Amino acid sequence: MVEEMFTQISNYYDLAYLNTKNWLHIHGPDIIIILIVSWLTHLFASKFVSSLLHHTVRADLYPSRVDRERRLKTIEGLVGVVLRIVVYGVAFVLIIGEFGINTGPLIASAGVLGIALGFGAQSLIKDFTSGIFIIIDNQYRVGDFVTIDKVSGTVEAVTIRTTILRDLDGSRHHIANGSILVATNQTVDFGGISEDILIGKTSNIDKVRDAVNKVGQEMLQDKVIGPKIKEAPYFDRVLKFDKNGIFIRVLGTTGANDQIEVVGNLYERLLTEFRHLKIELPDTKISVAK
Repeated sequence: MVEEMFTQISNYYDLAYLNTKNWLHIHGPDIIIILIVSWLTHLFASKFVSSLLHHTVRADLYPSRVDRERRLKTIEGLVGVVLRIVVYGVAFVLIIGEFGINTGPLIASAGVLGIALGFGAQSLIKDFTSGIFIIIDNQYRVGDFVTIDKVSGTVEAVTIRTTILRDLDGSRHHIANGSILVATNQTVDFGGISEDILIGKTSNIDKVRDAVNKVGQEMLQDKVIGPKIKEAPYFDRVLKFDKNGIFIRVLGTTGANDQIEVVGNLYERLLTEFRHLKIELPDTKISVAK
């Protein structure tokens, strides 16, 4: 009895092994060819699209080489996703056909499925179309520093569904393209300096004005920070009075991606200059609840 059971199992195993071997002998090479052709198609299509974009996207439409490269990188990322979906989707259908599954109804039902998904995935379609218009309108590109829905950070990627931001704390934010109502790009063409600085109530305004303008000119002449400045920081006006002192406004212009660094350097130099000239800074006290 036991011997017969083992004999049957062995026969089933031999039959399964033989059938699998025959099936792989017949269909295995075709599946391998499909995978290789798909990989090569995606590889060469990606290179072709990249080359086409580099030759067709005019350099004179962008203020600098960096702006053009960001634009190209963003478009290439979006097109790359679409290419992967199309190429490997076709490969998947062809491989299913090798298993003896009739792919005709599958392809025919794709249209019906597409309609169903259209009703059930409206947000996905909205995200996709919004992403397309973000690219077309050149609202922002990979590498730009933007503020979206009160979240500020550097654009790491613009996919068919989301915009990915990396903030200064290192956090990664995924924002659905369809939910974006206002996107503020701080690194297109140039960056602006608009800083409201609080000084002491008894400060000499003329002295403060001279100090701010002096620091701005020194920054402009600096070999490291100077090339990143388009218009030297300068004293604009007295903005308002406050219970802790007087607010003054300092304005200026920086390179497209240099605002944060220039503003930080400005504050360092102003602090040193104010202390040197004994310009009063307000003594603001912060109370911590226990």
